[in-house]
Amino acid sequence: MTIRKTSRLICFLVIFIELVSVTAVASTPQDPKQRKSSFGWKAPYVSPRTELNSLSETLRAYGALADILRINTARMKAQLREKLSANPRDSLACIMLGDILVEDGALQPAVALFDSAIALAPSYASARLALGRALYKLSNFNDAISQFDTAIALDSLNATGWSLRAIAESMNDEWRKARTDFEHADALRTLSRAVRYQYALSLWATDDVELAIVEFENSIQGHVTDYRVYMSWGMAEASRGNLAEARRGLAHAMDLREPDERMFEALADINALDERADSVAYYLEKAVELAPFQTRLRIRLGLVYAYLKKFEQSDEMFEIVTTLESDNADGFAGWARAKALHGDYQAAAKLIDKALRLAPLDETILKLREEILPGLPLMKE
Repeated sequence: MTIRKTSRLICFLVIFIELVSVTAVASTPQDPKQRKSSFGWKAPYVSPRTELNSLSETLRAYGALADILRINTARMKAQLREKLSANPRDSLACIMLGDILVEDGALQPAVALFDSAIALAPSYASARLALGRALYKLSNFNDAISQFDTAIALDSLNATGWSLRAIAESMNDEWRKARTDFEHADALRTLSRAVRYQYALSLWATDDVELAIVEFENSIQGHVTDYRVYMSWGMAEASRGNLAEARRGLAHAMDLREPDERMFEALADINALDERADSVAYYLEKAVELAPFQTRLRIRLGLVYAYLKKFEQSDEMFEIVTTLESDNADGFAGWARAKALHGDYQAAAKLIDKALRLAPLDETILKLREEILPGLPLMKE
């Protein structure tokens, strides 16, 4: 048996054993908002927002020309440059070459081409969609939405415009607007599998979990190899306290690909809802092994170590966090919580002070200070 198959089998067995052990308590869905975790974070962390962030890392700048652009793009790029050299006022050539540059990651040159296309043909909705896609890839979500607004005003029957605006609104945490736009796009043209998955995320984010799960199911029809859908499906179930189903969803995802740090973090989330501290620590350790420079994972693991009274290991974890990111207020705040669990309130006060120096208006850190250091004044310079 290969190492990969052995690893996958071990992971599946661990999930199966946990599934059997918690079926009795998880068979009736419970509201996780009523079950506060003792580990110092909201669970589940894996949420519509974190899933969408992960998806956006690989999101292609899809559009009407995407399929054409994937056919020998190097040759097409040369031909389009020749065409623009002969006729700089060819707006369609500007858009097509810009789309290729977006695919290549050359975003600023693409933006310049799209601006040229808009100047040449201001009423051409496709130019606005193209510019919006590039701005989206640059994380300029407000500007992207503005371009999609204009494209929709120019052509209200363009389903792609509604879908792209919905995706950008999701990245802006405007989930209800996104949901409305996805539904408008679906009414114009049945959503593709990939876009339906993003629509399901918006349903999950607006607390319509049952419908979200239906749409997750719809998005994998005929495409059972997409592990992300199973992962989102599972964590949507976890968000309403249905932990047995959550574990089944993660088991499916891990059966489709080698586990990564996000899968292990999701399993930690599921166990955090059940207050299974040893299992939370186990999965976070696995996640940190795969992503040693992700300080968020180390902060979470440091807090769990403190909860388990493994204070030396907790301190070591936070020392690494604050060394990797000395300006990370969350790292110092997490360390303060860990010190408070240890009963070392003087150290906790100093760490809270450092956190507030970095983020003086952070409401979460201010609430943490009130929670663990009641009546203690802020440390002075």
